[in-house]
Amino acid sequence: MAAPDSFDDAHATRLIRCLIEQATEHAVLLMSPSGEIMWCNPGAERIFGVSRAEFVGRPSREIFTDRDRAAGFDGLELAIASADAAAEDDRWHLRADGSQFWSSGVLLPIREPGSGRLLGFGKILRDRTDLKTQLELLKNQLQHALHNEHEKDRGITKLSHELRNVIAGLRGAVELLDQPLDDEQRRRKFSRLMRDQLAVIARLTQDLMDVKRAEGGKVVLQLERVVVQHVLRDLLTGLEPNLRAARLTVQLLAPPVDIVIHADAVRLAQIFGNLLDNAIKYTPPEGRIWVKLTAEDKFAVIHVEDTGRGIPSDMLIGIFELFTQVDAHSSTGLGVGLALVRELVLLHGGSVQASSKGLGQGSEFTVRLPLAEIAAPAE
Repeated sequence: MAAPDSFDDAHATRLIRCLIEQATEHAVLLMSPSGEIMWCNPGAERIFGVSRAEFVGRPSREIFTDRDRAAGFDGLELAIASADAAAEDDRWHLRADGSQFWSSGVLLPIREPGSGRLLGFGKILRDRTDLKTQLELLKNQLQHALHNEHEKDRGITKLSHELRNVIAGLRGAVELLDQPLDDEQRRRKFSRLMRDQLAVIARLTQDLMDVKRAEGGKVVLQLERVVVQHVLRDLLTGLEPNLRAARLTVQLLAPPVDIVIHADAVRLAQIFGNLLDNAIKYTPPEGRIWVKLTAEDKFAVIHVEDTGRGIPSDMLIGIFELFTQVDAHSSTGLGVGLALVRELVLLHGGSVQASSKGLGQGSEFTVRLPLAEIAAPAE
């Protein structure tokens, strides 16, 4: 079918220009034949952390790490592209502040029509540090699990013993408080507080049991057709009192069409309930939480992002291990919730990863679950 008359080359050029300017998740660099940066889009400014005025005129080799420059990979990339072969690479690149990010990109030659004279190069890349982290997690998962299995079992045995003692003591105290006392208001106050503690400990104990049962293949999923939006909305509705008490703002960003997966609805609520509890727990007052739902290829993808405490880079790989906590001295939780999240996600045939720019800069947890369908919402 022929293009409309109004869609001429000039209009297409304007649209391409707008696309490049607005593609903030992708860096686009135009270079001279010698590799000098001549132009960059806003995405490159954001990813490399430098303004266009400062970027233009610098040799492209400066974005390579010292190690790659010493190995000559910067020159090799130009040589491959000059030979009319796309120079595709996945490697660490440098930001203006000296920090590194993992990129996936391609360098292409730009030639003059007709003569074929080399005019320069175009480099397109994307920051995929999140993907690199996920790959490293999968690579080290088995080795890390074997290393910690013995200590994990010892920890569970010890913790279960301590919890049984605490529960028995609390239950006895509650029974005493239920007896008539002179100060009825005080009795009710302490009775309520201790019952709340019992509920927390009971949930922790159940989570521990669920982790071990999932690891041992003893959890049987009750699979059904589940609309992910419905689960997320129900969870957020139930968490409204907690969010108000913590003075946090939460926003659900989801498509108008139903994202459908085959899942155990109860276990799915556990997964996202734990991630949201985690975000609430570690985000200071007046902070924000975003729950973002989309679909990529054959997966439903759910991001839970917050403006909270963040996670050090050296903790990201092991954050889903049992009893792992960002703050080892924290009295909040025992590092069980994320371990349960991982096991339940794996049971559903999915994956989960954590990303953070560091302490004080928030964190993001991304869950990928096999997609069943994308259906129009019910009338």
